Parts: sequence; structure tokens; C-alpha cells
Amino acid sequence: ERLYRTGDLARWNRRGELEYLRRADDQVKLRGVRIEPAEVRTALLGHPDVRDALVLVRDDLPGAARLVGYVTPDDPAAPPLPADLLAHSAGLLPGALVPSDVLVLDRFPLTVSGKVDR
Repeated sequence: ERLYRTGDLARWNRRGELEYLRRADDQVKLRGVRIEPAEVRTALLGHPDVRDALVLVRDDLPGAARLVGYVTPDDPAAPPLPADLLAHSAGLLPGALVPSDVLVLDRFPLTVSGKVDR
């Protein structure tokens, strides 16, 4: 048998079969395209009015998965417009990596342990 370094985590189960667990990195596949959310996040962080950014694949509706960016502004009194953030991303990223939506939040919600609640 031959194993390949695919970036996936797997294990042998009790029946001796290889069982897929998850990706070893944050890479996701959306509409047949492999996407690194960190690359999209970096593009959003490049906007001068963005303090922090987070990028997630949302699949709220069956068959309608989409890439969504969330940002916190440098100045909450003058937040960037989502349309400006999308245009900024479109100027830096291939079309498949541009988020469908960008939401501007005052701050990211946190879990009890202080981590971003994705």
C-alpha cells in the first residue's frame, strides 16, 4: 500500500480500514475550489480600516455554502463599508476566493475561555 501527504488526518479503525477525520490545516473546498481562509483573511486585513478579520464557510442553507468575511474596524465610529471591503478583496484575490459577504462587527463574540466563537 502507498500513503500520500494530502494534508488530511486519518486513522486506521478496528476493521483495518482507513477512516478520514478532518483536514490538518484550515483549507476548505468550496464549489470545487480549495480555499485557504487565512489567505482571504490576510486580504481583508490589508484594508486600512480593518483591525481584525475572520473568514468562515457558512452553509446555513443546504447546497448554498458561501465564504463570509467578518471584520472589526480600527475605528468603530467610522467602520468600513462592506462594499468597500469586497472591492478591496476582489482587487487582491482570484474570484473564487472573494467572500460572498463581509460583515462588520464591533467585536468578535468570544467563548467562555476567551477564544473567538466561530
